[in-house]
Order: sequence, then C-alpha cells, then structure tokens
Amino acid sequence: GEDETYVSDLTLSRRSGMDIRFIPEDIAKKAELSYFDWREAESVYTFSKGGGRLEITPVFKRFSEENTPPTLYNHGFENMDSVGALYSRASSHIFGDWNACGKVMGLA
Repeated sequence: GEDETYVSDLTLSRRSGMDIRFIPEDIAKKAELSYFDWREAESVYTFSKGGGRLEITPVFKRFSEENTPPTLYNHGFENMDSVGALYSRASSHIFGDWNACGKVMGLA
C-alpha cells in the first residue's frame, strides 16, 4: 500500500482534489520508468487574500528528468533542464558554489 505519511505534489493533488496541471501529464508513469528520476523544474501559483487568510493555489508544475545521479555533490541540480539549474550553473562560475543560486537571482 501507499505510505500515508509521505506527501508530494502528486499525492497532494490526488488527496485534496486540487486541479494542478503536471507537465508532462504522465509524470507518475514516466517516473516509474526513469533511470534516475524526475524533479520539479518550475511551478506557477496564484495568490489571493481574503478573510484575513492568504490562499496559495498551485496552477501547474513542470518536471524535468534528472540527467545525472542525484547522489552527486550538487544532487545533479546543475544538469537539470530548468531556470533554477541555469542560476545554479551561473553561481558555480561566479561564486564557486552551485548552491548560491539565490545570490545570482538577486543580482539579476
């Protein structure tokens, strides 16, 4: 059976009934067949405020197949097909640290 304590975007959408678009649409099936796995690459959310609450609703999530083993020092992040990975590659060159991508985003 499924581990009820494990939560991911895929299980969240199934359990809550949220209408989240996944790209590729058959990500669960592709993940089963992938050598390394798939990771979230980009996400889009809507934000609304009402009744003293902030509602954050996921609209879509694009996943990217991992091209390198996630056990590398940088978890294979530099080699992903995503905007975040692009910042990670730039931060490796600028700061010598793949995980300083937030600094590069701040410079942008």
